[in-house]
Amino acid sequence: TLNLINKVNSGKENFNEINSSIKNVKLNKSSSFEFDDISEPQNLKLEINQMTKWRFQSKEIKIKNNIWSSEVLYLTNDPYNKPQLVFKNSKFQISEEDGNYTAKSKWSSIILEDKLKVPIGPRNFESKKGSDFKWGIGYDGHSKDGLDITRYSEPISFGEVFLNLENEFYVQRAISGKTKSFSKENDSVLAEKVEQDAKILDYFGINADITSNILGLKFDSEISLNSLDLEKFKKIIKVNTKLSKALHQSKTKDLEKNTKLSFFGIYRDSVWNGSIGEKDILTAYGLKIEKNKNWGDNKVSKASNLAAGYGEYQSNKKSTKDNLISRDRFNILWFREHTYHILNSKEESSITKEFSYTPEPTNKGLDLLLSSKLDIYNYSDGKFQNLITFKAGPKITLGDFRKKYLDYSEVSILGKTTIANGESPFDFDQSVDKHSIEIDLKQQLIGPLALKYSTEYNLDINSSNFHKFSKNNYELSWNRRAYNIGIFYNQERKAAGINFEIHGFNFHGFGDKFK
Repeated sequence: TLNLINKVNSGKENFNEINSSIKNVKLNKSSSFEFDDISEPQNLKLEINQMTKWRFQSKEIKIKNNIWSSEVLYLTNDPYNKPQLVFKNSKFQISEEDGNYTAKSKWSSIILEDKLKVPIGPRNFESKKGSDFKWGIGYDGHSKDGLDITRYSEPISFGEVFLNLENEFYVQRAISGKTKSFSKENDSVLAEKVEQDAKILDYFGINADITSNILGLKFDSEISLNSLDLEKFKKIIKVNTKLSKALHQSKTKDLEKNTKLSFFGIYRDSVWNGSIGEKDILTAYGLKIEKNKNWGDNKVSKASNLAAGYGEYQSNKKSTKDNLISRDRFNILWFREHTYHILNSKEESSITKEFSYTPEPTNKGLDLLLSSKLDIYNYSDGKFQNLITFKAGPKITLGDFRKKYLDYSEVSILGKTTIANGESPFDFDQSVDKHSIEIDLKQQLIGPLALKYSTEYNLDINSSNFHKFSKNNYELSWNRRAYNIGIFYNQERKAAGINFEIHGFNFHGFGDKFK
């Protein structure tokens, strides 16, 4: 779309000369939507700031003073007709200033498969960071007592400072009148959580995300309250703040690397540590520097991470619940991963209209995954942990994901072992579950419907989970060329939610009428 606008503005392209045929369609991975880790509670969120190639259609587009406007304008990321996903925008306007484009609409809706219409409200395609859906739903059994409904507010800006607010209503807490998310009234913040009567103020919560750029540093602070009862303020608030600076970034066809320096500050963070369970960090602050590198070719893909960090941590003393201790911790991490493509078959270089269930050709064949990780921890009380972790195993991918039944299967089985020396004064970073088998499965069932399951079989004789399956994650997904919807559930954390991903494409041509 923007390329077409540039051509028309420059007078270098005549509309009669525009080639409408679509060809050389390839997935633009950098334009895909990104979501938080599945182990964290999620809501239905959508960001489209990175989308690069659109097809558009309107009965009339007015051009005045370098501003394009339309009463109703349709946008689709799908290169082919009939598009699987369409944005309908009312009172649409796009403008350009100093090479930067701003697009906005008074009201927008997403139309899936020309059948399901989902309103998403006013849209601003150039917003720094914000919520595009007005409502969301999620499930968090640990800190929200179950099902929650979220109402997103419009982003607020103060110069270069951006504030995003989310209002939450805890459905199951309100229905039962009970909560298990807090310790007793006179107990410490990190004491064991117990069931108690919920107040009306416990039915509501709020999340705030503050972002800005300060002297070339990126500032991001997430503040969440899982209740509005300020009498227990220390127990309801969580703060995670980061100030970071990219020291180096480079990217070529076969190599991508970056180095970043970060300063962090945390108040009340929850860490899930295997068979030990969920453990809380009361406070933590410090700095971290890390270097990431990804490179490879058709035979092997490689990744590495080197990091060092120093900070002061407050948490419960190991194997206790109320004995709060503070220790400085210095750690070094080195990670290396190789994926060997032993048998690989990816025939097509671009996708065609027949790719209904996937945005790119499948990498059929056999891969061998090998990784190693070194963790060194030193604490101010003289304690230490030295950990070496090895992981290896095959990944098998079968099918093209184009036929209607059972045409795609993905299986990986990785053996993991950790050699440990020393111990931590805390529970939250103590090495546990040192030997296991990680299993990941994904299977197309019928049409775009697929089931994904991941788990870990514990082989550590010293673990309480010995010979048990744990870390169970379930996901049922609806897979299409233009988008993906997934419903997931994490059994250990009792967290569930919805993922919605829209795929971006690069292609030649502008296509035919689609609405």
